[in-house]
Amino acid sequence: HIAPFVQVLDAAVGLFGRFELSLGVPYTIWNSNADPSPDPPTDTGRADGQGLADILVSGKARVFATSTHPFGLAFVASVMLPTGSRERFLGESQPVLAPGAIVDKDLQNDRVHVALNVGARLRPESRTFQDDEILRSPPAGGVDVSPRACPDPLIPGLPCGTGEQVQVSRAQLTYGLGFSYAIVHRRFDLVAETYGTADPAADSDTSMFPLEALAGIKVYLARNSYL
Repeated sequence: HIAPFVQVLDAAVGLFGRFELSLGVPYTIWNSNADPSPDPPTDTGRADGQGLADILVSGKARVFATSTHPFGLAFVASVMLPTGSRERFLGESQPVLAPGAIVDKDLQNDRVHVALNVGARLRPESRTFQDDEILRSPPAGGVDVSPRACPDPLIPGLPCGTGEQVQVSRAQLTYGLGFSYAIVHRRFDLVAETYGTADPAADSDTSMFPLEALAGIKVYLARNSYL
């Protein structure tokens, strides 16, 4: 069971009508009963904590705008700074470079907006995560559910975690598809997004092609300011 809560403070500034610089500062709260290890088998970790995650610094250059061309085209370069704790699964403890390209299109008199992005995530080193730490389990025939050492010298053969291992390679392909529909133009939008990665070095379909989806609403406070 993992229940994350993430808040991100974003700031951006436009330059010369074609460029944008942005900064994202995330604060993450995890609540989990899992005890994975970020560097098995020596390091211990726990996906349960709170704090500053990895800060994201990005630059974007727009080549074509949808207002003057049939489709929009932009290029993005982002750097994730190692500000989050790897032991608490708040960061990677290494810088990550994420270049990419975005193609977008306006439809139905600008009421519908569709965007596709493709890029990469590049790391100096690969990472391995394994659930092999403390297992909260009672002894055979007992009722004690307190945390136990892994392995427990008093109970030979007691399983240590799930043993599941996830590998993250140095280079990953990233992709995403976004959609928005203006219920009230420049006032209220419905939005949806799906995004994922492709990791050829992963050892299972789950870690090789992870995919997530989000849906929500956008309420405009001003022309380019919204919640």
